[in-house]
Amino acid sequence: MGVQGLWPLLDPARNELAFSELAVQNIDSPMRVAIDISVWIHSATSSLINHNAGDPDHIRLRSLLSRCLRIISAGFLPVFVFDYSSTDPAFGHNAVSASTETIVASSALVQNNSLKYELARLLCLLKVPWFVASPHATAEAECASLNLHGLVDAVMSDDGDSFLFGAKMKLEWLYKSE
Repeated sequence: MGVQGLWPLLDPARNELAFSELAVQNIDSPMRVAIDISVWIHSATSSLINHNAGDPDHIRLRSLLSRCLRIISAGFLPVFVFDYSSTDPAFGHNAVSASTETIVASSALVQNNSLKYELARLLCLLKVPWFVASPHATAEAECASLNLHGLVDAVMSDDGDSFLFGAKMKLEWLYKSE
C-alpha cells in the first residue's frame, strides 16, 4: 500500500539506524514495537510461492518464529496486533477485552489449527504480548494509536500508512541483498 509521494516529504526527517544501534540507545528498557501481524503472515506466505516443500503452515510458522526471535534477541519487545474478526470467536468481540490466558484457553483457539491460531498460541508460549484490534480499526491503525499514546515506542511497518494513523516512529525491516 502506501501513499503516493509521501516518502519524498518525509525524507528530511529520516534517520537510518541498524537495530543494534537503536537497541543500545534503549539499553535500560527494551524498546516496545507494535507489529501488525497480518503483514508478517502475508510476507511469510509470499515467500512460499516459489517453494513446494512440506506443510505450508508449518514453514510459515517457523519463519514467523524466526523473525520474532531475531527482534527479541536484538533487544526489542514486540507487541503483535491481530485484525478484529466478527466471524471468528477467538479474534472477535470477546478477544478484544479478554486476557491472553483466556484467549489461549478458549476452545476455539485450541481446536482450530489455522496459522493465525497457532501463531497466537506460540506468542503466548513465548510470553510475547499480543491483542486484537478494536472492531473499528485495522491492526495497522491500532499499532499507530499505541505509538501515538506512548504505549509502544515505535511501529514496525513496510509502508508509511502508520504515519497517517498518527505514529511517531516507524521501523522498517531492511533486508540485505546477498
